[in-house]
Amino acid sequence: MSEAHQKQIAVIGGLLNQADVNAKRVLSSYDPSVKYEDNKASLKKCNAAQLEACATFLGFTVRSQANEKLYRNQDILADRLILKIESLFETQCSDCSLKYQNKLDDTPLLTCVLCMQGSHDCEQIRAKSEAMGDTKPVGTSWLCFGCLSKNNLALNPPPKQQSKRTRTYSAVSEAASD
Repeated sequence: MSEAHQKQIAVIGGLLNQADVNAKRVLSSYDPSVKYEDNKASLKKCNAAQLEACATFLGFTVRSQANEKLYRNQDILADRLILKIESLFETQCSDCSLKYQNKLDDTPLLTCVLCMQGSHDCEQIRAKSEAMGDTKPVGTSWLCFGCLSKNNLALNPPPKQQSKRTRTYSAVSEAASD
């Protein structure tokens, strides 16, 4: 068993130590050594009360003030639970490249729009967060290292090449100004 896998099991164990009976049923269904689809199938075997209890334990709001369900079905809720559990595992910072791990009660400066991974609290992330201010501008999103890698997004994209049309226009403009 790898060191990373042992750390993931320790995270699950820590959550199990704090959770109530219903949330424990869901958390114990999660296995960090299996594929996402297998974990999702395991979690979906839990009933709605257990899934909601686990979601509440992990910090989700699952019901409106009028007591209406905010998640349409168990499939969606199981997906969000897996993402939240995995966001507590050790990961690498896309900005400073150090490994870090968020805890359940942490409030990260930024949260990945795809997987809910909280950001590292390094100088580069603090600078990004401060630049955005208290109210994040509409359309602003942050992607964690894992999502950048999985989706094959460049961490430092190369400069864009000028299109042939732009180069032609630039050359014509320069010639006209001479």
